[in-house]
Amino acid sequence: MKTLLLLTTLAIFISACNTSPKSEETSSEKHELVLKWETDSLLKVPESVLFDKDNKVLYVSNIDGADPWAADGKGSIGKVGLDGKIIATDWVPGLNAPKGLGMYNGKLYAADLTNLVIIDIASGKIDTTALIAGAVGLNDITIDSKGIVYISDSPGKKVFRFENGKAELLLD
Repeated sequence: MKTLLLLTTLAIFISACNTSPKSEETSSEKHELVLKWETDSLLKVPESVLFDKDNKVLYVSNIDGADPWAADGKGSIGKVGLDGKIIATDWVPGLNAPKGLGMYNGKLYAADLTNLVIIDIASGKIDTTALIAGAVGLNDITIDSKGIVYISDSPGKKVFRFENGKAELLLD
């Protein structure tokens, strides 16, 4: 039943988004990429990047391992300047295989296999490591305007909701 409801909702959404008339014109405008900067190759299997406009840095989740789903303690969060210079390769070390990142109210959230890791941005220290019961491989994060964290679990085919220190299964 959930699958039917999800498919119906998806079909309505897609049809609602496709309301613009078709145009036979195509743009002949050419776009060219211009290299602005590049980093040293010190990042260790970078997976996700998040821009922090207040601190003017990029946070990069580093898996650092041959198996992107291994709980090996090699993962980290790195910090890169907007000029491409690496500030810290292992700003927050000791993670497993961090992937998606999100930010809210001075905290950086990282999806790390079966844990949601909450990092205090000012200190770079881990505040909380919350085990997400039933998770197999947390992948991406988004956070709404109220600070509710939504986390996808790609191999587990689930979505979790994390609010007020508690996780619950949202979609299965």
